[in-house]
Amino acid sequence: MRKRRPPNPSGTTFTRKGIRGRVAIEAAMRLYRGTASEFKQAKQQAARLLSVKVQPSNFEVASELDKIADELEGASRREALVRMRREALHIMRILKPFGPLLTGSVWRGTARRGSDIDIIAHSSEADQVVEVLKSSNLNVLEKRVETANFLNQIKKFLHVRLRLDSGNEVEIVVRNLEDQGKFEKCDIYGDPMVGLTREDLESLLRSDPLKRFVPKAR
Repeated sequence: MRKRRPPNPSGTTFTRKGIRGRVAIEAAMRLYRGTASEFKQAKQQAARLLSVKVQPSNFEVASELDKIADELEGASRREALVRMRREALHIMRILKPFGPLLTGSVWRGTARRGSDIDIIAHSSEADQVVEVLKSSNLNVLEKRVETANFLNQIKKFLHVRLRLDSGNEVEIVVRNLEDQGKFEKCDIYGDPMVGLTREDLESLLRSDPLKRFVPKAR
């Protein structure tokens, strides 16, 4: 009797070989559609749906997610990336006294539909960052304090969420001055999350606005 293939509710054609690749594609589709918010959750859901126990790496899922976004968004994705990088530069100029750093998908060059702009600021007084943002007439949606494990230390950081006139949102994390120049390891790509300084971003937008910062597959 011929063995039945696992269902493919995403509608994606599985052209890459192996069940590991199939799980990665299904997990990526779940992240893209927003039916899963975290890589671990997406992989668990995909493996359960396909009735397998294989778990691809976060890197493999991110690679498939990137391909899906390219296929579905086309040239508009590249246009949006440049626009978001310019918007990030505008915010970073406002935050110049706080040593801002662009991180996340806008730094990586992997931003897709629904992505926000991630910026880290540094200050001994987190409220000073909020005051500067408000004085620049930026639309502050939310302020919240979150606890995080930062380089094996439990710390509390202020998160400030903005909405820009374009509709894009910005997430600003305010870290202590002592944390400036310290970089976490990325749990998706495995490299240090060094990001882009304001000066780096200015140079990038002049020379290569679509440049990507994604390590090669291991």
